[in-house]
Amino acid sequence: MILRVEDLITRELERRIVEALPETSPGESGEPETFTTTFESRRFTPCVREQENLVFFGEVEAELSVIIYSRRARYDYSPLYASLARDPYIKLDEGLSAAVAMLRCEAVEGPYLTSDAWLFKVTYPIFGVEAAHVWQPPRLANAQTSAQDVYPRSEPDTRNEPGARA
Repeated sequence: MILRVEDLITRELERRIVEALPETSPGESGEPETFTTTFESRRFTPCVREQENLVFFGEVEAELSVIIYSRRARYDYSPLYASLARDPYIKLDEGLSAAVAMLRCEAVEGPYLTSDAWLFKVTYPIFGVEAAHVWQPPRLANAQTSAQDVYPRSEPDTRNEPGARA
């Protein structure tokens, strides 16, 4: 099963923005939407590798924009800077993370609406979780191998006995 990494990144980044700026909302909780998150561009580098129960298909470097509509209010983005400086990673799965870096922010002034457009660079792996690839003893026609099949039983040496063929 291939994990939906972009959904996880969007959800976690939106959660961190709301945590740093509690007066904002992505619009899913019934409140009016105050920011939108969009993947602007992606660059995929394929590299298939298999590990225990994971298959890596490659790495993506994406640009993610977050547009915050402030309705002429001024936000202090210091808590957001501190949050991303303290922890520049988004956890995807056990032991796997996406790196997040702020590239720039531009303010767009309008007669009724002020917008701050943020641009983030996110680097993340594309992977699938599969059943564990563990070593299993070889089987032939449902017969299990045993130690005696691998190492033959010791038998007495009868080469020098009368009636033995050489």
